[in-house]
Parts: sequence; structure tokens; C-alpha cells
Amino acid sequence: MFGSAECSVTISQTCGSTTYYATCACPYGTCGCVGPSTSSVVNFTGCPNCPTVMGPPPWGTGITANDVFALCGFPH
Repeated sequence: MFGSAECSVTISQTCGSTTYYATCACPYGTCGCVGPSTSSVVNFTGCPNCPTVMGPPPWGTGITANDVFALCGFPH
């Protein structure tokens, strides 16, 4: 669904034994961030393209997973 007006993607990352999650959606332009002791909702730019785990353009169509985790305030 990358590049469409509506999409969602869930990205996870494990640092040591701690796993962090972010679920992002368009057209809302928000990511729900969930860590071991925190949760938040942050805005991201890039809709209609959801974030990608494939890397920055030209490989992916949206912001990178590292960008998402930085917005969430998680280690990356």
C-alpha cells in the first residue's frame, strides 16, 4: 500500500532485550509509539507515503524506520 492515500505500517526494533514498536498511518500522518515504559503519538511528514523499512528513496517511498524511532524518542 506504499504510495496510496491510505496506508499503515508497523515497525519494530530490538535493542538488547528491549523491543520498541511504532505503527504509522496515512492519511493521518501519525505514529503510535510503544516502548517498555512509554507510549506516545507523534506526527510525521510524508503522507501519502507511509514510512518504509527498506531505506530512503530510491529504495523506499517514505521516511525511514530510523527517522520514525527518532521521532518517537527511541534509540535507533
